[in-house]
Amino acid sequence: MKIIDTEEISVPDSIADLARAVLIHGPVSRGELAEQLGLSLPTLTRLSRALIDRGILYEVDDLSQNTTGRPTKPLDVRPEAGYYMGVKLTGDQAIGVLTDIKANELVRLEANFMDRRVSTVHRILVKLYQDLIEKAHYASEVKALGISIGGYVHQDGTIGYASFLGWENVDLAGPLSEELGIPVYIENDIVAVAGAEHWFGLGRGHTDFSVITVGAGLGYGLVRRDRVVNTQDARLGIGTHIILDADGPTCSEGYKGCATELLTTPALLEQATAHFGHTVPFDELVTLFKEGDTFARNIFFRAGRALGRLIALVSSLALVDTFVLAGEAIELFRSTEDVVWEEINRDRKVEFTPLTILVDEGNFVAWARGAAAVAIQSSFDRLLVA
Repeated sequence: MKIIDTEEISVPDSIADLARAVLIHGPVSRGELAEQLGLSLPTLTRLSRALIDRGILYEVDDLSQNTTGRPTKPLDVRPEAGYYMGVKLTGDQAIGVLTDIKANELVRLEANFMDRRVSTVHRILVKLYQDLIEKAHYASEVKALGISIGGYVHQDGTIGYASFLGWENVDLAGPLSEELGIPVYIENDIVAVAGAEHWFGLGRGHTDFSVITVGAGLGYGLVRRDRVVNTQDARLGIGTHIILDADGPTCSEGYKGCATELLTTPALLEQATAHFGHTVPFDELVTLFKEGDTFARNIFFRAGRALGRLIALVSSLALVDTFVLAGEAIELFRSTEDVVWEEINRDRKVEFTPLTILVDEGNFVAWARGAAAVAIQSSFDRLLVA
């Protein structure tokens, strides 16, 4: 992720670290913050007072305490301290959300595009930005725009490639930033979702976990030691052709029984279309599964076993015991949860740490919210000096 505006931003590390810690962990007591940041309590109190006076932090009455002494007042970030926009780009649609600084969705809009030319998508994003602001009239100023995209994004924010859109070496952020007058950030969608889950979602409070997304593509993200792993390989996408079933069907690139062929909706629907002789939408395939159709049950249970193997493999190699599952085809897990767990536990020793699986039901909105989180995380320091 890279800021498009090149204005120099300078924020003392102690102030920035404090604000980020409260944003991620708040409401949180001053004592916990002082211990976490290695600051003395007087120093932390002085720094927090400056942020309170700026309207960024506020004190929360802790009504859970039953002590007779002076009540503590945990710190939290004011949601209205800033507004941000996030957009998830697919091959034919832009899903946009306007959020507060805690990535809470305020307004959601969707826009379809008839062609995939960069100029067309640029125009639609400008209109979507304007419509979101108009609809959320109380959010008068958007601090930054984040865009998540399935594909490879260079460190400078340019899109190396986006297969769903047929793009290569595209600078979408620069022209958008110039026209909208705000910083624009673009990130690989799985990295964006991992960041959103870490700061604002189901991964909040977990220092180490993995995100696996299932849908039009297969995504794998990792948070280690309280930071999203955002290497070049992470942005390229890995694990899509890991063999999960040696007897499974072969994908278009020649891999037999790989994760892509077993777990992505295009592959599953292609198999269903070949079997039934007509186009089968995913919702219809889910219905057939629930009605007991033999083919649908076979394809779903095979996917469930593959997902279980993938989770077990990631747990063993990345040494994580918490997983966040997301994506528009999360019904694959919901429908075959028993099979998934059976496969996970097949080769796990009783001494291993039990796994925890958290399910994000946000569908495509989770991707858009992830893009908003990119904007928040990337431009947060700017808010502290505004």
